[in-house]
Amino acid sequence: MFYFRFISVITKFNPSGIFSGQYLAIGRLDGCVTIVDFETKRTIKFLMGHVKPITSLDWSRNSRYLLSASRDWNVIIWDLKSGDRKQTIRFDAPVTSAQFHPINRKLIVVTLQSQEEAIFVDLRSEGGRWELDSRQSHQTTNPEEDPKTADSTEKGKASSGRRGSRRKRQAATVARFNPSGDLIYVGTSQGTLHLFDCRTKVLVHIEQITNNNTIKSMEFDNKGSSIVLNSNDRIIRVYSLKFKAGEMVPTMILDHKFQDTIVRTPWQGCGFGSEYVVAGAGHKDSHQIFIWDRSSGTLTKILDGPKDPLEAFDWHPTRPIVASVSILGLIHIWVTGVTENWSAYAPGFDELDENVEYREREDEFDYEDESDLERRRKDEQERTIEIFKAEENVNTNRIEVHKKRRKLLLAGPGSNKEDKELMKELDDVELDQFISFELDDDHSKDDFFIPIDYRLEFQHHHHHSPPSDDNDNRSNNNHSPNYPIDSS
Repeated sequence: MFYFRFISVITKFNPSGIFSGQYLAIGRLDGCVTIVDFETKRTIKFLMGHVKPITSLDWSRNSRYLLSASRDWNVIIWDLKSGDRKQTIRFDAPVTSAQFHPINRKLIVVTLQSQEEAIFVDLRSEGGRWELDSRQSHQTTNPEEDPKTADSTEKGKASSGRRGSRRKRQAATVARFNPSGDLIYVGTSQGTLHLFDCRTKVLVHIEQITNNNTIKSMEFDNKGSSIVLNSNDRIIRVYSLKFKAGEMVPTMILDHKFQDTIVRTPWQGCGFGSEYVVAGAGHKDSHQIFIWDRSSGTLTKILDGPKDPLEAFDWHPTRPIVASVSILGLIHIWVTGVTENWSAYAPGFDELDENVEYREREDEFDYEDESDLERRRKDEQERTIEIFKAEENVNTNRIEVHKKRRKLLLAGPGSNKEDKELMKELDDVELDQFISFELDDDHSKDDFFIPIDYRLEFQHHHHHSPPSDDNDNRSNNNHSPNYPIDSS
């Protein structure tokens, strides 16, 4: 819940742009407008220009400009980048609703209190103001018609004006652009919905919604395929808008009618929220928001708040969040409950449904001396590391293999005097001439033996190499001989 020192009367999320739903505009009873960062809950802008309560708020397409309407007969367009007043539009009656064109922010539509026509305002250099007259249609506004037709048209308009004065006066109560921006929908106090061409400002269709019951509010969904209307007969109506090829005016098909048949609740605003239809109850002693499923029409949820009556509400454009305003000026934020699964982050975490007595382990809170911890840490870090040169390590491995092989040959059962003489002469021969070998790190020197018969190698070398030129041959021979492999 947002609590401010001032009294709020209306609120509006920024519906589009990169940061859609990031900012919340709040209209106040004293005529000021406050912009709040919804994530940080901090006030970032104070817009002071009106002197009476705010009646309507609307954001531009890129969320840079904000439109505010008030009972002081003014509509102000604010530049939120600088916080300055961009433009002020003065009317001759209190403003009840105002809205930007969904594409061009220089076009707005306004309804005034107790006025029969909605007003279309073009703020471009060659623009102006037009009253959207519901008594004329596109057949009576052709400037190229002949004088006779024009005279008959004037007579028809005069007679229709006299008939209109005799019948009950109807006022424009709310006006909205459709999401594509080509039509203007105007609700009246007689329960009719008038559709105007945005380009020609001509009435193109009239839809009877209810009999002699004021249309209080209406909203479109994001795609422009549905419209929801709230009227004084305490019924929320949802219509589908079906467009046919080549036709500008859609066919309105009634999908759902929502009402409280028991208490006969009056409704305070309506709108769409994702796949739901939302309406605020107008009870004098309760703060309730009703949510229906859009496809089936069943009541999904009733949000019960404090005892303060609901004044206005707005649904977040991207998240399941509702901001509602009470008659005391407090703003209530409704969010969905999120179940936290702590075991997903800590596998040993136990979720408790009720309070339990904790039993500590025997050594859980035992004090351990810091000096012992430091000594243990140093012992783990300080270890003796043996460093060898690569050549020394290789030669040592070769010598050990040679000694072990020699020992096994001498100790074998088949060893004789001739073998011992061969091994004695073998000791005088350089080991590198017969073994070009390195031990692998993966093999232990205790259980690995090179498969070479030293006696055969020595005999081959002793009988085929001249003794006098032995050193020269070894120096000139770059390739080792092919050694026979012991099959054992």
